[in-house]
Amino acid sequence: MSKKNASVNEGIQANSVTAEVLAVGHGAKAVKTAKIENREAIQQPAAVSSRGVKTNTYAGKNAPNVFISYNHADSVIADKLKAALEKNGIEVRIDRAVMEAGSSIQEFIECSIRETEMTVSIVSNRSLLSAWVALESIEAFYKENTSNSKKFIACYIDDDFFETDFRLNATKQIDAKIADIDNRIPEYIILKIDTNDLNSQKTRLYKLRNNLGDILARLKDSLCLDIRGDKFDDSIGKIVNAIKG
Repeated sequence: MSKKNASVNEGIQANSVTAEVLAVGHGAKAVKTAKIENREAIQQPAAVSSRGVKTNTYAGKNAPNVFISYNHADSVIADKLKAALEKNGIEVRIDRAVMEAGSSIQEFIECSIRETEMTVSIVSNRSLLSAWVALESIEAFYKENTSNSKKFIACYIDDDFFETDFRLNATKQIDAKIADIDNRIPEYIILKIDTNDLNSQKTRLYKLRNNLGDILARLKDSLCLDIRGDKFDDSIGKIVNAIKG
């Protein structure tokens, strides 16, 4: 056996059974090609962005890509939405699948919205009271207003936000959370504990409180898609058309 053939055979063993079968039928040249293609297929899913975010390459290099914004309590519907979009050839970025351990949440949000073509927001009573989801919405609105290539689509699983008293009730709940933080600060001071964690929470809650009106107005002024129950498939079709259109 020549050194060239020995090298090829070693490459086959390091990869897959498929490559070995090709070797028997087509010779060393075909084996070498199979080896290279197999190695590329293995490496594809390992892509990582500059912010430590894993990127999904299964949908293809030219596939449209979207970022799903949601509250973790709504993860079941978020996973269902992700699977439906990927089935239609759309690359999806969602924190539970691609966010690296130890990464900054705010940097992940900014990076995801910047690097994808569209943000699909799952609107629920929980998400509208989430400071992080509010940050995602605000960032997406800003990108949409400053870039013609960015889009924002909202789909809902709760429709309470259409009610006129929703903002009042939501603001009271946000204020209760802020008051709870304020009540903890004196004990922090007594124990000589830095209040930076409480201050960060308060800052996010105030941003949510101050921007809630704009978020609700944007939702009410645009076509929000109902993805509850038997309306899911029809809405997915509209989302896919909007993304690919």
